[in-house]
Amino acid sequence: ISDSAEKNEVVFDTDGLFEIENIVVLKDGTILLPVDPVREGYIFIGWINEEGKLINENMIVDKNMVFKALWISVDAETVSVSFDTDGGNLIDSIVIEKGKILLPINPTKEGYVFAGWVDSNGNSVNSDTILSENMTIKALWKEPYTCPKDCTPSEDGKTCTKVVTTSLVKKT
Repeated sequence: ISDSAEKNEVVFDTDGLFEIENIVVLKDGTILLPVDPVREGYIFIGWINEEGKLINENMIVDKNMVFKALWISVDAETVSVSFDTDGGNLIDSIVIEKGKILLPINPTKEGYVFAGWVDSNGNSVNSDTILSENMTIKALWKEPYTCPKDCTPSEDGKTCTKVVTTSLVKKT
C-alpha cells in the first residue's frame, strides 16, 4: 500500500486469548478475514463489528474498525440460521446459540436498497428476534427513490438533496 494512500486499520479482538495482527486496508477497500481462531471448549462463530453485527469477508472498510471474536460453548444448544439475500451478496449460514438472533451487516444488491429481513411467514426479523429452531431469513429489497438529475439520493434511498445557491445582495 502506497504511503500516500488513505488507509484504515482493522483490529481483531479475541478477548485477550491470543493476538492477531492488525490489518491495514486502503480506505473503501475490502477486507480478507484471518484464519478462524481456535479456543478449547468453544466454537468460533465469526467476527462482529462495534454494532454487534456479523461481518462478511469482502466488506468495505471505510473507517478504522474493531472486530470482536464471537464464541459459544461446545455444550450450548444451537440453531442454524441461513440468509437468503434474494440476489444480493452471499452471506454464509451460521450456527449460533439458541436465543436472540445474530444478524449480519446489511447485504447489498445493485440497484436496490436493503429494507430488512423476514422469516418464511413474512414476519419481520430484527436483532430482538428469539430463535428456538433452525431458520432461514430472507432479505427484502426496494427500489430507491428516483431523484431528479440535479439531486443527490440519501444513503437510505428515501429522499434526495438538492443544493441551491442564489445570488445574495447585502445592503447597508
